Amino acid sequence: MPTPAEVLRRAAALQGSTVNPVKDQHVVSQVLLRRFEEPDPRDNVDKVYSFDLEYPSSSRPRPTVSCGRAPQFDFVPFASGSVEQKWGAVETRLPETLDAVANGTALGDPVHVQRLRDVIVLHFMRSTQSDIIRWRMWEPMLAAARQAHVTLAGSQQATFSDLAAQTVQLIESGEYFRVMIEDRFDRMCTWVQNEDVEILTPAQGEFLIGDIPALLMTPGYIGSGALDEVGILSAESFVLPLGPRYLAKLGGMNQVTTIPADEVNMLN
Repeated sequence: MPTPAEVLRRAAALQGSTVNPVKDQHVVSQVLLRRFEEPDPRDNVDKVYSFDLEYPSSSRPRPTVSCGRAPQFDFVPFASGSVEQKWGAVETRLPETLDAVANGTALGDPVHVQRLRDVIVLHFMRSTQSDIIRWRMWEPMLAAARQAHVTLAGSQQATFSDLAAQTVQLIESGEYFRVMIEDRFDRMCTWVQNEDVEILTPAQGEFLIGDIPALLMTPGYIGSGALDEVGILSAESFVLPLGPRYLAKLGGMNQVTTIPADEVNMLN
């Protein structure tokens, strides 16, 4: 974890990259979404069927450009262009790797395996749950900080917000989130760089992809991901759908495994 001083230093270094910000960002790569496309019978244009659990009546085939977007217009509100370049470097060569998954050669090529690791980490970090968690954590922390007092030398007192005004500004401006999401992405890529990747394929049915596509899984526990209190250290694996017929599992074995319909349903 970077120290507060390091966060300040990195945020200052990013000030020069705030021009041409990227708005309305995708949290699910269009490269992945295109693997789920089918022709829309109404116009014969390839689309994905987008199902809205909250508003089912709005569910319909949509072009990939309108799917998998961040829940807010400014997902990374500060220096978004530079982090999009980093994420784009993962996505640019992904079609080759997805083709290799489909023809059964990906796991024999270390380059493809590393790309699969990276894209799983990317979709875990750049996700709707990251946005939800940052605000769930920040709002109560800010409220508590504004009421808290600390005792200084000479029995002087000052509010925490007075002492941490610069940090508060970093978080409210999005600078803190920008620094930390890149830091966490880099650290997790390093952490999993020697993990095996397993490719799961369904005996029946197909895999679905959601707006939180990369999830942590724990055997015997029905929840998945950080929002269900499945932590990184307690998880047995990370999973990410790569298309209707393939799902990547980080933390499995270096092999292709066919799984029964009940496991497919559980993963979906």
